[in-house]
Amino acid sequence: MRKRFQTSRAVAVFLAMTIMILTFGAQAFAQPGDEALQERAKRIAQKTKTQEVKTIWWKAKTSKMLKAATVGSATTPSGQVTVSKNTTVTVVQRDYHIKAGISECMLPDGTLCWIPNRALKFKKPMATGIEGDYDKATKEAFVNGEGGINATATVPDKLIWISLDKQRVNVFSKSNGSSQWSLIQEYPCSTGKVDAPTFDQTFKKIYRVQKKAPKVSYGTTSNLRWYTFIYGYGMHKWKGGQKAKIGLVPVSHSCVRLQGPAARWIYDDTNIPVGTRIYVW
Repeated sequence: MRKRFQTSRAVAVFLAMTIMILTFGAQAFAQPGDEALQERAKRIAQKTKTQEVKTIWWKAKTSKMLKAATVGSATTPSGQVTVSKNTTVTVVQRDYHIKAGISECMLPDGTLCWIPNRALKFKKPMATGIEGDYDKATKEAFVNGEGGINATATVPDKLIWISLDKQRVNVFSKSNGSSQWSLIQEYPCSTGKVDAPTFDQTFKKIYRVQKKAPKVSYGTTSNLRWYTFIYGYGMHKWKGGQKAKIGLVPVSHSCVRLQGPAARWIYDDTNIPVGTRIYVW
């Protein structure tokens, strides 16, 4: 009987340790992956003396009290912080893997920590397109910095960067054998709302233009014109209301809404061929 008890106790301890490793190990593992894009943007801005590019931030509330791993640095090792239930946090890097995701959050006192998505109630996006856009020098520095954002082998001279924070579609080109991206078009857009976000690079590393269709219907929404498919969503002309919010507020159901001339220009294969690299951040 005693031996059976010891065995059961050993199993319980093993399971508890496994859960702890999975929980805190996942938070530690999330850090380099989630922070890499922002760290790259910081280095580029400092080196080129341009604006620092960031992805979209989100407002959220914690659904329970929890212990969260803090975001460490070279001088400050990671630790733990207690976060109370119903704490309002700013999600500075959202993990779009909904069930297993762990997002980087800023607490009211400025502390950065990792909080599992299951403990967050996302409230609203905090896009800054209403405050204006990045300048041309910043955009070109961002896509060219640290080796640049690579295009596909089939379309090496075109690139689209969808800025979730600024609510902009930026189109770049390489011409006359140049190794540098040059900004050739920029269009206001509206990306996914809080409960149907447009997934960024942390969800899928490579996005490309998959195909195109003159009209597409989804659910009760019909005749979405000049539809360019990306991955699970697309860029298209928005025929409905809220046109005034394009370029200012994320209100779509994951797709990237555009004004008519922009959607039509991107739809034209002579401008943006199928296979063109799409960078979402």
